Amino acid sequence: MSLALVLIDWENISKKIREQRYVPERFSRAAALKRLFQWIKDEAGGIFDTFLFAPIFMTYTDYQLLHDNGLFPFTCPKVPLGSPDKKDTVDPALIKKAEKWITHPELTHICLVSGDSDFIPLLKKAKKRGLLVMISALDPALTKGSSLSKELSKMADISPKTGRKMIHYFSPTI
Repeated sequence: MSLALVLIDWENISKKIREQRYVPERFSRAAALKRLFQWIKDEAGGIFDTFLFAPIFMTYTDYQLLHDNGLFPFTCPKVPLGSPDKKDTVDPALIKKAEKWITHPELTHICLVSGDSDFIPLLKKAKKRGLLVMISALDPALTKGSSLSKELSKMADISPKTGRKMIHYFSPTI
């Protein structure tokens, strides 16, 4: 059986959503998560595990949504208090965790839910291990700029099932 490791950069997927204005009855992040997980299952066969990373304030705001979808977040500060270099800790924390898991023998796919090119080195390591790469980014129709870096989109593999690049656009609008 094919299985995917799912890595969700919740801050990346959510930050541009907050910048938009939607009609509340046409907006559902729960529906977007359901469509995402169905796409992963359709492409990879099953989900091995899911890791969601976010700054702590987002986990408070989104806790019920995450819990209802079986997601238990790993929290990490956007920028640690008192940090002189002001570096984001979310991406490095997700990468460090993922580097440990991509060696698992049951994995066949890795699905990154982020449009951030910071993850390219991780995806290159996953490809060297023989994993197929799936990418999900915020629907570009919902953003002012591109939600998926060109470099990251090149990392997505061709689906053995559909013959198309395995890129999914996360959209909370229904």
